[in-house]
Amino acid sequence: MKKFGKDDTMAVKGIAIVFLLWHHCFFEESRFSQFDVNFFPFTEGLGIYFGELLKICVGMFAFLSAYGIARSVRKKYGTLVLGKKESHAVCTHRIVSMMGGYFFVFLLCNLVCAVIDQRPFHIYGTGRGGLIYFLIDMLGLADVFHTPSLIYTWWYIGFAIVLIFIMPLFLRWYDRAGVLLIPMAIVLPLILPLKTATSQNYFRWLLCVVLGIACAEENILERAKGWLSGGRRWLRAVGAAILLTAIVVCKQTALGKTYIGISDGITTLAVIVFTYSFVTDIPVVRNILMFLGKHSMNMFLIHNFIRYTYLNEWTYSFKNAFAIVFVLLLESLFVSICIEKLKSVTGYKKLFNKEGI
Repeated sequence: MKKFGKDDTMAVKGIAIVFLLWHHCFFEESRFSQFDVNFFPFTEGLGIYFGELLKICVGMFAFLSAYGIARSVRKKYGTLVLGKKESHAVCTHRIVSMMGGYFFVFLLCNLVCAVIDQRPFHIYGTGRGGLIYFLIDMLGLADVFHTPSLIYTWWYIGFAIVLIFIMPLFLRWYDRAGVLLIPMAIVLPLILPLKTATSQNYFRWLLCVVLGIACAEENILERAKGWLSGGRRWLRAVGAAILLTAIVVCKQTALGKTYIGISDGITTLAVIVFTYSFVTDIPVVRNILMFLGKHSMNMFLIHNFIRYTYLNEWTYSFKNAFAIVFVLLLESLFVSICIEKLKSVTGYKKLFNKEGI
């Protein structure tokens, strides 16, 4: 069976970005309580339920990043154990690819916000201190150093940077321990004294990262899809849907929320296996999801400026929750397309090869 490759990664990213939009719109009632929003054909409670659940989009992006790095390292070097030179090359390539996309949007957003309402000066301040905060945010490290950021959701950039730099270490550990690294990833966040919100948030996704490495090395996604695509596929699809539902329900219980890192990892893997097996191969759907996946980083970076900062009332004026998310998706996608066009016109694209988040 064909391996889970770049096109599959983009398709799953397309699903993850839709999850992210719903999560940010509806994960708590305060996000929309001042507006007249209905969730037909579902209830408001169910809409918030899924809003909370769909934070697994973070786990999906983390999983795909770890998976991609592990597979590319194995393909290029034939081993997961990298020397200093190779580790430096891998990290540099990934950082340049990711930050190339981030820098352009960061500077563009700061410029636009400065013109609209001088938001950067209010966020960072002025003088030497403001410049330092601006530079830290430009490097994607505001969340790491607990300094101001132009938009709070950019915390993921800091996490992605940390992930890239620690991946050579995790790959080395996986080469030595194999799948035994999975229980270690489960236990470690439970026993470490994680005192800061940042450390707790980063370690929350540790299991997703390790599962990404394991799936790349053990061909778990391909094996699962091969089995689910066997005889009586419809029956296997129903069984997989029931199992996925059970996993989701367990994740949203008090126990699942207490051991959030574990439930996030299991749910993330289950969602990726299910969508890879039954959703991303549907011809038209696959093309749409891949297109969204290619724009996922830009959409992630700019959607909250639309949803919350400047067009909050407009965003929630469409009444129905599905219409709200759909319009936000189209707006974010349109801005992303314009950004990519602007990169081409200015020659910026020649400097960086953006791979997305």
